[in-house]
Order: sequence, then C-alpha cells, then structure tokens
Amino acid sequence: MASQGGAGQLSRPAVDDNVLLYAIATPGGSRVVQRVMGTRKRRALVRSPRLLLFDPSVNGRSFAYVRTDARRSRLMVRRFRSSGAGRVLMALRHSKGVLWSNALTGSAAYATILQPSSSNPDATIVEVRRKHPKRFRQRGPRGGGNHRF
Repeated sequence: MASQGGAGQLSRPAVDDNVLLYAIATPGGSRVVQRVMGTRKRRALVRSPRLLLFDPSVNGRSFAYVRTDARRSRLMVRRFRSSGAGRVLMALRHSKGVLWSNALTGSAAYATILQPSSSNPDATIVEVRRKHPKRFRQRGPRGGGNHRF
C-alpha cells in the first residue's frame, strides 16, 4: 500500500471501513495521507514543511492526528471534506510530556501522554471530549523579523 525509503518514516496505519490513513515524515516535511482501499485514490489531507504530523486515527468522516513543533504537541481533529489544520482538542508543552498515540470515537478522542524521567518511565491515557474544541490559528513568531512560517 505504501513504502518510504531513505530518511523517511511511516506511521502506524489507521483503518475505518475502506479508508486507510497513515503519516509520512521526511526531511522535507510531513503529511497525513488518505488512501481508499480497492482503488488507486490517494491524497494528502494535511501537510507541513516544518512541523511533525503523525499518528492519525479515523472515525467516520473525521480524523485526528498529533501535530508537534519545538514547544508543544497538539491533538488535532478535522473532517475529511474541510481544509486547514483542524481544531485543537488538547495541547501539551514538552515540559509536561509528549503526546504519542491516539484513538478517535464519535464523542471523544483518547491520547497517550509520555512523561519519561530518568527514574521512572511514565505514560498516561487521557480522554478528551470532542464537544466545543478550539479552532487552531497559525500565527507567525513574535518580534517581527524575516521568519519563514
């Protein structure tokens, strides 16, 4: 169904009915790809040249994924037919842990928070309700300058 060589990596797949989702991370960027099984249809749902997008999960007409930058991890949810990054269900600073795997149902999303330390590797599974999530707005860095965003 998919392969990636060199410095690229594939995430674990997520399947619902005949829809397969997986993420591809390469040095040039990352993306979440939708593939309709039994056909040759394939398209990138979300892409970013500088953020890590990985670990998709799917339920019906929606999908969730983890969006990570240098400061925090975000659990995002979006419908297939819409555009943009989607809505933030949960955000976590790296000092508090890292979002890892997730699962999606009609009313909630579940995520694993990894909180490793030198003395105790720790992981917690949390439930996040999908009701009234915040809309994610991408903003440039503060202080002006000639930054690529």
